[in-house]
Amino acid sequence: MSVLSNTRILVKSRIEAIFAWPWGTLIACLMAGKGFPPITNTFLAVFSTLFITASVYIYNDYIDIEMDQLNFLKKNRPLVTGEVPVGFAVRFVAVTAFLGLGLAYLINLNAFIWSLVYFVLFFVYSYPAIRLKKMYVVKELVITSVIPLSTLIGSYAVLGEFSFPIFYAGMTMGVFFFLMLPALNESFDVDEDKLYGVKTLAQTLSWRFRTNMIVLGIALTIVMTSAATVWFDFSVALPLVTLAASVLLLRVLATIWESFDRDVAHGTRIKFQLYFFAIQIMFVLGSMNLPFLNFF
Repeated sequence: MSVLSNTRILVKSRIEAIFAWPWGTLIACLMAGKGFPPITNTFLAVFSTLFITASVYIYNDYIDIEMDQLNFLKKNRPLVTGEVPVGFAVRFVAVTAFLGLGLAYLINLNAFIWSLVYFVLFFVYSYPAIRLKKMYVVKELVITSVIPLSTLIGSYAVLGEFSFPIFYAGMTMGVFFFLMLPALNESFDVDEDKLYGVKTLAQTLSWRFRTNMIVLGIALTIVMTSAATVWFDFSVALPLVTLAASVLLLRVLATIWESFDRDVAHGTRIKFQLYFFAIQIMFVLGSMNLPFLNFF
């Protein structure tokens, strides 16, 4: 199989993360540029995050080959099935890491440093000798950290300095993501995590507690977006749209409230992802002071 075919298969197997985290960097760039950031640095920042994400996630798949054989969904990943050779995956990890960090270095020193932090943190998350993935609560914190980290990369790429409003937006989404993780991410992996010594919140918390965490996450998102209008002069449209979307999301949550059903929960997870992306877009629009949003 050709290099392009193997690359396409690996990227497709992790398309969710490889899209989501560079998207966060793009959101930060758009906020920093008030909707019109410099094209070159935005391009470099987004693709730097994309390559680093591809590297660390495929490295995780390489380490977890044996573990993923027991997972209902992950057993079909290309490294588990043998569709892509392990040797190619190792080279892919090295090349994408080099490209991602190299592009970050072309932006500025601060963007490179935060990109390096992202790469090292997620590398040791999977690295067998350290394996942050096995550490209770640390696992969830590391996964969540990519959201504020991606915003730091984007803001430093465009502004060359720290921006608290942009970091606040990243933290808002990070808090929501952290509280959503046990129910709509880790619940799918409980059995194999137990077998391989990976202790997660999903193992120790009841399903009702996990869904209550999501309710808390939605409530905090409403509160934090409302505070953003006061502290950082975001448009009031940001909390209003967040409130409306949150009401709809709570109705979706009701479908999985009583018990965990893998298929239903998977469909619900997609709706939560749409909510996540919509709030990020509203952070961009809310930072631009667009005339039509002043009617809210």
